[in-house]
Amino acid sequence: MSTSPVVKARIASPEGQALLARVVQFAQAAGEAAQGSPGSSELSVGGRSVAAIPGGMCDKFARQIQELAMEITEGSWQFRELTAAQTEHKLIIDNRQIGGCIPGAVGCWDDGSVGHIVTYIGSGYVAENTSGTRGNPSRPGTKITKLDDVIAAHGGDPGRWYYAGSL
Repeated sequence: MSTSPVVKARIASPEGQALLARVVQFAQAAGEAAQGSPGSSELSVGGRSVAAIPGGMCDKFARQIQELAMEITEGSWQFRELTAAQTEHKLIIDNRQIGGCIPGAVGCWDDGSVGHIVTYIGSGYVAENTSGTRGNPSRPGTKITKLDDVIAAHGGDPGRWYYAGSL
């Protein structure tokens, strides 16, 4: 699937670039905060406190990062769903697929069940929330992980990438 002209224009615009940069900033800050806060109930992300998310809540983590970056009310992201697979379905319906990963984009994997969603932060790394032990920190939860490790965990599938911000 090719990138829609509307999504291409938004990604190329100064506003789109600024939003993607904020997504990266918040995602990386959350991953770094989790590394230094084992067992904490809150993480400080960009000067805002957000609830620490237990492992296996990838969709909630992706939603929180998008909402922080867009400065919208918690729970109001237009692609909010209960599972990564449901969120990806909404992204597909809204024609948000892009040709590959760019910093600030979300990547999705379909495992036939709930799926998985990550945020690409650049230089071959993603911020994610997983029940797995890959990434840093190795305990389940929010973390920074090599994209190659996520791809390997999904049988070599490179995932599908989406622009999930406002248009």
